[in-house]
Order: sequence, then C-alpha cells, then structure tokens
Amino acid sequence: MSKYYELGVPSLNKSWTPDEYVQTTKILLEQNQQKTLELPSTKNNALKIIDKITDYNDYWFWESNAMTNDDKILISLNLTESLTQLTFVYYNLSSENDGQKLKYG
Repeated sequence: MSKYYELGVPSLNKSWTPDEYVQTTKILLEQNQQKTLELPSTKNNALKIIDKITDYNDYWFWESNAMTNDDKILISLNLTESLTQLTFVYYNLSSENDGQKLKYG
C-alpha cells in the first residue's frame, strides 16, 4: 500500500474529496499504462483501494448541501469517465474461460 500512497492515493481511513476519487483512478490508470506498479487485485492487499472507490456509501458529497448541483454534475462526469476507463482496464485484464470473462486476480 505504501507505494500507492507515495503516488498520491489518499489514506483509506478518511473521507475522500471528489477530486481524490478522480485522482486515485487516474493514478491506477497511469500505473497500468506504464506497467510500473501492479494494479490492486485479489493477489495484493491494495484491493482495499478498489473497495474504497466502489463503496458508494463513502460518496458523501452527493448528499452535501455545501455543493451546488452544477458542482455535482461536473463531479459526476469526471468520476464516470475515470471509473469507466478503469472498469475497461480490469475487464481486459480478466481471464477468459469458454468466452466468459472471469474475476481479475
């Protein structure tokens, strides 16, 4: 996990800002493209990062009155783009068996 933290992934023990979610997905995408660090998977303890990204109960900002609807729309667009790209990366890395994609890692 320390390598991910060094790259800018925030602590998993705090609430992330919308920018931190986007930043983290971009870090993972960049590491996959550069092949410099293995993506989080069932093979390593970094899978907790994916758990954090996909636990929508932690997306406190959707309910926040401190953010305007325009801000929420912009956040949604940024998150959707980066999460979609990350989903395709994991799909492409997953194993195939009889033409069916299996779990990565």
